[in-house]
Amino acid sequence: MKKLLLSVLTLVLAYSAQASHLMGGQITSRNIGGLTYEVTLTLYRDTLGIPMDQTATFNYSDASGYSASNTVPNGGPFSIGNGVERYVFIDSITFPAAGNYNISWTSCCRNAAILNMTNAGGESLYLSNSLFADST
Repeated sequence: MKKLLLSVLTLVLAYSAQASHLMGGQITSRNIGGLTYEVTLTLYRDTLGIPMDQTATFNYSDASGYSASNTVPNGGPFSIGNGVERYVFIDSITFPAAGNYNISWTSCCRNAAILNMTNAGGESLYLSNSLFADST
């Protein structure tokens, strides 16, 4: 009996150590004047998984070699029901010149319960947004 209890306990602890949380998300951007943009990262978290990061790092780049990053705190959680929370991270950036820019964010730990992926629990979540910054 003790061996069975120990085996079950080991399985439970091993599963929780590998728990994941990220269900999905999106990055949106909007011009707030000139070359300045407000960038919003929205993430959805399974509340049975590991806690959400307290910050998110936005990465900005273009084809000419421009690169910048900014870390912002999360705004949340907002419960949307059924064991799901929404987190919103908001940043603003002023690009150095008009042009095409890529905004990205990535983190480990997709939700293992996602069924349309072969190994969701072993995958990272990568989100990006492309925009043409224009000062007019």
